[in-house]
Formats: sequence, structure tokens, C-alpha cells
Amino acid sequence: MSSDIAIDIRGVTKRFADRTIFHNLSLQVRSGEVVAIIGPSGTGKSTLIRCINQLTPFEAGSIHVLDHELTGSSRPSRVPISRRSAQRRLRAEVGMVFQTFNLFPHLTVLDNITLAPMRVLRLSPDQARARADALLDKVGLTARANAYPRRLSGGEQQRVAIARALAMEPKIMLFDEPTSMLDPELVGEVLDTIGSLAHTGMTIMLVTHEIEFAREVADTVAVMADGQLAEIGPAAQVLTSPRSERSRSFLSRVLRYHSAGAGTAGSRSAVS
Repeated sequence: MSSDIAIDIRGVTKRFADRTIFHNLSLQVRSGEVVAIIGPSGTGKSTLIRCINQLTPFEAGSIHVLDHELTGSSRPSRVPISRRSAQRRLRAEVGMVFQTFNLFPHLTVLDNITLAPMRVLRLSPDQARARADALLDKVGLTARANAYPRRLSGGEQQRVAIARALAMEPKIMLFDEPTSMLDPELVGEVLDTIGSLAHTGMTIMLVTHEIEFAREVADTVAVMADGQLAEIGPAAQVLTSPRSERSRSFLSRVLRYHSAGAGTAGSRSAVS
């Protein structure tokens, strides 16, 4: 794999029982690139990025992530013991933020962020605390360090989740519809945090329904539909002048939805 390619997805097929989610799908992400994946609901966008760090195994094809190679298996639920340590190393280099915040409710914000660096990276408490303090400042939550998740808004919880992922100093960040569970007025603060991260040069794959946000921050946009990549290209081209009929159909519905006033304040062209 070329040294400037961070993620190389080659001919990947994923099935659940007798349903094919996507078939023979290929996609490359360059180091430092921001790739936004958009498309109708239920087309396998979230499943694809979950395959990248083996949260979801796949049946055929291969995925190269940094120096790691993942291959499809006819028995994808079985992970050989010999591959589990490699799996852990991969996940240490690839951070992921989910739709739900998944914070530990019995731990403070600070403890949520310092737990993995101390246990996995073997940082000292002082080292982990210094890293957490810097990240809380980055996401604008320094004053909430000692709060418990139940005392935070949804937007604050998601920003803590981003800080927690960054505390492992990953080389790649994956975002799985990080604003889909938020009230509309809280979406902007999370998007601002992701936007700031995108400008640092980190490699990012982002599944999102926020079309205007994708236009603002993504280098490349991929449209998934009907188990395939309907289109992939520069963000401005795909979102302004899509070439495939499937992309045009999807984006036309999105634009109609918002021109009719169905969008909500605080959300940048969110698509349900």
C-alpha cells in the first residue's frame, strides 16, 4: 500500500444473514484527508466504518489500515486468538466516536478521558491528567472536568466522547453520525469541534447526514446507495454537480426537504 494511503478498502462485501449490505466495495483515504460518507439511511454507511476497526467483521475483500491488514472471512464472527492482539493495536491507532456517547456514567468527565490512556498506554496519572486537561480545553469543557455525564447536555457528552477518543492519540478518527442523537440546538457545537479537528491535518472518515457540514470540511465525499458507492469525488463537485443518477436523486431530495422549510434551527442541513 502506498505510504500516503491511510485506509485502503478493496472489494469488501458485508452480509447480515441472507441480506447483502454492500458488495465488492472499494475506497481509498489518503493520510490527512477528510472523507465524508453520505447517502440514504440503511445503505451500510455506519457498517462500513465499523469494518475498518473490526467492530464489524466482513465476509470478503480486504482493508488495509496504516500497517494493518484485515481480510474477509467466511466465518467473520470468529476472531482467532493470534489476531486479537493485532486487533487491539489497530484500535489503539484508530479512534471512533459513535452516535451514542457511551460514557461511563459512574465516572467523571476527567476519569472517562484518563481511563484508557492509563490502562492501555500505561501513562501515569499525572501524564493522563495533563493530556485530559489539554483536550478538555480543546473541546471547550475545562469547567466540566469533575462533572458526571448525567449532568451534561448531549452536545457536551459528545464532545467528551471526542476528547476521550483523542486521548489515545490516534492516527485516524472515525465518526459515525456523531450528531444524530442530539437536539438540533446542540448540533453546532459538536460540528465545530469536529471541524477544528479536521483543520489539524488528521485523517478522518465521517458518516454524516449534515450535508452542508460535509461541504465545509470534507476533501472528498462518497455517496453510498443500494449496496454500492454511487459516486466519489471532490466535495464541491459531488455536492454541487453530482454525476451519477443515484447521487442526483438523493441530493435532490435533500435540497427539496430543506427548501420546503423542513430543516430545524441549529442543524446544518441535517437529513433524516
